[in-house]
Amino acid sequence: MSKFVKRLSSEALYIPHVVCLKWENPTFEDFKEVAVYRDSSLAFTYNVNMIGQLPKIYQGTAEKIYDFDHDLPAVTDVNDIPKYFEQTAEEQQNRLAGEQTYKYYIVSIDENNNYYGHENISITVIPTKYYGMGLLMYNDLPDIYLSEDEKIGHPLRRFMLLIGQFLDFMKSVSNINRLLLKPGSCPDSLLPILTEHFGLNYNYDVPPVYQRKFLTQYGDLVETKGTESMLVYMASELTGGYNASLQKTGDKTYSLDISLPPGHPVDFNVQERVLLRYLQEFVPIGYVIDVLTLLIGLESQMVDIEHSIINTLSTNYEMKHYERINTYLDGTFRLNGEIYLNGLHYTDQILHHDIEVYEKE
Repeated sequence: MSKFVKRLSSEALYIPHVVCLKWENPTFEDFKEVAVYRDSSLAFTYNVNMIGQLPKIYQGTAEKIYDFDHDLPAVTDVNDIPKYFEQTAEEQQNRLAGEQTYKYYIVSIDENNNYYGHENISITVIPTKYYGMGLLMYNDLPDIYLSEDEKIGHPLRRFMLLIGQFLDFMKSVSNINRLLLKPGSCPDSLLPILTEHFGLNYNYDVPPVYQRKFLTQYGDLVETKGTESMLVYMASELTGGYNASLQKTGDKTYSLDISLPPGHPVDFNVQERVLLRYLQEFVPIGYVIDVLTLLIGLESQMVDIEHSIINTLSTNYEMKHYERINTYLDGTFRLNGEIYLNGLHYTDQILHHDIEVYEKE
């Protein structure tokens, strides 16, 4: 029995600066509740240890909520949402930004407070924006209409505001349709179509955050294809790496090394797929990247790294709390620290590129 929520859906309402989220809770025996997190940057990739960095807008057992404010929790009853045009300027400023894409992660929680979420258990939505067209139309009426309406309690004003709300909705939806053509704001569900319009294949096994970064920079990448600075910049952007370096290891081969800060939320399998799949299309014609190294640890510990290996290493590896690693021309690694290589854990050992393990010196 699945422990994830299912049947996620979202919609932008005619009420401005509000989104509605729906889902079905799981039915496993020790299910407790769900937690909903909002990502405004579209730069987050699901990681159970990092999800708490996002604003939590709801926690409970409901299957339908309305999110409308950056500071206030989401509500389960649409009638609890204050009318936008009746709020103060400060309150309006705290509402969700109209015509901006938001991403929501819906995570199920069991009685032992175990979290069950995934990058694919998320949904994007763009709320509509308030333009005040009803108030503009009302204020353009002749003064006699306004004065007579005031005498009887402004029924005409309320009617014009109601009509204006739907006019705002139609104008905002028209603007949102234009946002669908931009990689930074296109909802995840439509990102494959946008990618195909670029003339590219959409990689369904790669999280949308990487695809957005790639599409956003695609024009500049094509213009500078084959240059070392472009490859280093692209690798750094895709991984969020602090440092990236490219070394020529042979007549037609490169070694790419990327240093990441401690605690960086990296899925190394995804990282390898992303980098090798995208970067290989932009190296000089006839060249290949045959060594990919992902290093993680304190920046001050990133010392004494020798990029002299010429043998092909078919995987990447993660470094933790290391002091020194040397790569030699015969393909061996001399390690003082810890290494995760092909899913195996080694400590203070000499390794060979074909994953044979030698005795510690």
